[in-house]
Amino acid sequence: MTEGFELEISGQLSPQWQIQTGFTHNVSQLDNVRVVTVIPANQFTFYSTYKLDGALDGLTLGGGARWMDQTWANLNNPAYGRVLFTAPSYWVVDAMASYKFNDNLLATLNIRNLLDNKYYTFYDWYNGYAWGAPRSVLLTMTYKF
Repeated sequence: MTEGFELEISGQLSPQWQIQTGFTHNVSQLDNVRVVTVIPANQFTFYSTYKLDGALDGLTLGGGARWMDQTWANLNNPAYGRVLFTAPSYWVVDAMASYKFNDNLLATLNIRNLLDNKYYTFYDWYNGYAWGAPRSVLLTMTYKF
């Protein structure tokens, strides 16, 4: 049986400042023993944006963080017996900036994993560990007709 909950709060603290935060808890158990450990039981996110005004009118800055709980698997290996594979919990920081040139043209820069943290994601069975996504940068231009 899988039980859990998800909480999310988002809002506008001022006309320029918005936040979004969330927490997810999800546990699969059989006879009170956790059976799915390769998916994080807990996850947390926090993001915020702020629209500047005055001389910097049109510029929005934002950022946030994502946290994933540790994952693990206790597997049978024919050569070594039971082997515990663990991927520790981790934080990743993201950032963004956008500039609205006019009602039609918007440019947005997103940077995921801003600090280029090295972390593992985990795949079950003997696939072992995989590196999490490194820093990535995406620049988009949007023009509305």
